[in-house]
Amino acid sequence: MVVTVGRQLLLTAASALPRAEHPGAVERVITKLNGHAFESHSPRQWDEARFPAEPRSVRAARKFAGHLVAEPSERENVELMVSELATNAMLYAEDVFSVRISPRPRLRVEVRDASDALPMLRVTNSESPGGRGLQIVNQLAANWGVERLTSGKVVWFEL
Repeated sequence: MVVTVGRQLLLTAASALPRAEHPGAVERVITKLNGHAFESHSPRQWDEARFPAEPRSVRAARKFAGHLVAEPSERENVELMVSELATNAMLYAEDVFSVRISPRPRLRVEVRDASDALPMLRVTNSESPGGRGLQIVNQLAANWGVERLTSGKVVWFEL
């Protein structure tokens, strides 16, 4: 299913993951996302949304991811990590970036963009204005990594 959100924003939701309280049930979910409706159906393995490389997309990506995390104790960390990775993608992507989420076998989130520039885990100090995104992911995720694609890269993390 494809929903247009905002100016040229293409939101592709393959399906929403079954919520923990209704495993296996097909549910219809409509959530307000930046003033626009987001709709999805379950139960498929991956959910994906594409966002334009602009600042307002970071919030939309964070809300998309948070909506799909069934476990409340994981939601805040997922939203924080997606926000950090989406910010990097927004800064380096040429036009769009995407966020993909799968719950099995463990929760995995991927942020893809067309840039060939690979992110680096930086050493920062209290005076550094940035460079903490991957440090946050490194601290909160069980696993994380970067994979080169034919065009661009995917930065992923698992809980």
